Amino acid sequence: MTEARAAELAWAPASAFDLLEAVDDRSRATRWTRGRFGDMAAQVAGSWAVTVREVETGALVCVAGLWPEADHLEVWLAVGPAMRRRLRPALRVLGAHLERLGRAAGGEVRLHVRPGPAGDRVAGARLAAWSGFRRDGEAATPLGPVAVWRRSFVRDGD
Repeated sequence: MTEARAAELAWAPASAFDLLEAVDDRSRATRWTRGRFGDMAAQVAGSWAVTVREVETGALVCVAGLWPEADHLEVWLAVGPAMRRRLRPALRVLGAHLERLGRAAGGEVRLHVRPGPAGDRVAGARLAAWSGFRRDGEAATPLGPVAVWRRSFVRDGD
């Protein structure tokens, strides 16, 4: 990443309250139920999670993390209002973190992408493709069907 691009974004450990600034596929404020917010707050607290913001404006680009499941790690992503204008730098930042963490943990990492009006152009699918994940079918979730993206990492030192 060039110095100019790196200076556009800042990342910090995430707070569940950062999620309150997230937007949906149509750039509208995400609507949170208490239960859903509680579930996501647990994911922020119980996993590696990072908030990415624009340096100049402080606008939320995204909140992302890795959640441990029994047999794999799962990537989650909540996009902010600045994600579209900072998509490529954000993908670089998140991709570098995923690479580092995936190699530190080793094993399979999955990313589930809820279908949206933009299909595979939504931020989660772009992050998956950009970071070397391969689409591998669909899965049923409480929030509906999702596309499953997978990548296996070799642990550093193995």
